[in-house]
Amino acid sequence: MAMEAIAAEGQVGDIAQDHWDEMFAAPKAATWHSNPLVAAEIGRRLGTDTHWLFWVFQQKLRVRPRRLLSIGCGDGSHELILSRNGLAEYVEAFDLSGVGISKAQEAVAEENLNAQFYQSSFDEFVSRPHDVPFDAVMFVGSLHHVRDLEGMLSKVRRILTEDGVLIYNEYVGPCYIILPDEQVAIVNNVIAAIPPEYKHSPEVHWINPTIEVVLDGDPSESVRSALIRPFLRMYFDVAWETGFGGALLHPLFQMLHGDKLADDSPGSRAVVGLCIEIENALMRAGLLQDDFCIGVAHPRRASGD
Repeated sequence: MAMEAIAAEGQVGDIAQDHWDEMFAAPKAATWHSNPLVAAEIGRRLGTDTHWLFWVFQQKLRVRPRRLLSIGCGDGSHELILSRNGLAEYVEAFDLSGVGISKAQEAVAEENLNAQFYQSSFDEFVSRPHDVPFDAVMFVGSLHHVRDLEGMLSKVRRILTEDGVLIYNEYVGPCYIILPDEQVAIVNNVIAAIPPEYKHSPEVHWINPTIEVVLDGDPSESVRSALIRPFLRMYFDVAWETGFGGALLHPLFQMLHGDKLADDSPGSRAVVGLCIEIENALMRAGLLQDDFCIGVAHPRRASGD
């Protein structure tokens, strides 16, 4: 590999780490699934009224994991839930963000949890040897940041025990969130109809990012997201998978005033409820597909593994 390419890869890693350090140091921004009405709707689509982690670990897994590895854990919010509630006997997790990992390590120390958090990158994980196997590996919103899907999924398959399980909750929509023209038109028609007090600005509308915008922000964001579902099936046998929408709500909430929409006022409830019903209707009509999914898979063994 040319030295220029090596330098470029290092710069991308530095940009991504800075991006995530800043994100975990700041107050959490509102997201589509953090809105109470949307969260309830996602539960309805999944068929559960409990937190998805409890639902998956208690209803979709054959046994409680003894050793679980979470890849790209952020500040450890999901992994701490697993450890606090005994959904896995031991939790190990890593992330590129030192700020996020420090927050998780503080919680482990304060609560004396059987968990370990450490800072590492996807590339370091793929390249380093692992002597101790895991019987569960988890991706929660991190696999769509992986550029080397082949290397990552191959490594996960190798470190899983024979009856191990892969758990994933992922964005699987268009790469770099560059939406098809038809989807952009739908999103912009809906955002234009929403009263201005519920939006970041009266004239806000969706514009697909240019490659310059992608590289200046987080160059790993949805880098190969559209390939996740087909690539998973090259390395794993998917035991169960379900989509839960997001093709309209996800981009909409990036332009909406999240705090205003969560104030539980009649107007806010009406706006969010209408957006939910529009997405449901468009999905039933086949005009929108699921951009997010949850699944459980088992390793498909290959010669040499």
